[in-house]
Amino acid sequence: MTDSSAAGGSTRTRGPGRVLAVVLSLIGVLVVASVALILSRGAPQPVDPSTPAGVVQKYAEAYLAGDTATALSTLSEDARKQCASYPGSYQQSPQYLENVRVELRSTTERESTATVRVALVQTAQGGPFGPSDYSTPGDFQLVKANGQWEIVSAPPMIAVCPPLMKSVAP
Repeated sequence: MTDSSAAGGSTRTRGPGRVLAVVLSLIGVLVVASVALILSRGAPQPVDPSTPAGVVQKYAEAYLAGDTATALSTLSEDARKQCASYPGSYQQSPQYLENVRVELRSTTERESTATVRVALVQTAQGGPFGPSDYSTPGDFQLVKANGQWEIVSAPPMIAVCPPLMKSVAP
């Protein structure tokens, strides 16, 4: 398409190249914005450590980092005794744990007990269509003792010791 100017008689050409440049520029801006959004997400926001979900978050972070002592510190006294009486260690291998994340689904808090429902998401590498995520629901059961929430059972996939494996969400 040409546009003749009455004043100077010059001719400008607007063609598909200019439209294509505008479309590609918009796509570039969207890609940059998407990457910035993904990179700005960072680590999960900490939950109030005095809540059932906060205690579970502390446990899960410690367990996945291989910090058994911190994970055990979030357990009830009875659960710690049960773990201490279990022979041997039960920590999952580091290669297994690096592909697992714990996502909070819901918290049901009662006067002296609580249930924190999570999704245990494991990422499997490879496959014909790339990585895949597998999600397994699980429940943490907590009790309130001396004003603090303590874990009495954990999902088997991330239980620091077998006596904790008492609760699996349906």
